[in-house]
Amino acid sequence: MALGLREARTQGGFDRYRLGVHHVAFRAGSREAVEKQHRWLVERGAEIESPPAEYDYIPGYYAVLFYDPDGLKLEIVHVP
Repeated sequence: MALGLREARTQGGFDRYRLGVHHVAFRAGSREAVEKQHRWLVERGAEIESPPAEYDYIPGYYAVLFYDPDGLKLEIVHVP
């Protein structure tokens, strides 16, 4: 588990550099697990920000990003 802290750069509205939690990520055991959770979220009408995709943060970084019912941004990620 990782937690990053940084000073807010802006006030109000959503911005990854403002005060508060940007998002919470949960590690998955495989790309298939990410895809399974994405299907589960879609079936339940969750708001998906980004469907499963590979990102260039780290080789093989594969994630889905979505919002919980209260609007908190969440991520399910697999990194080999």
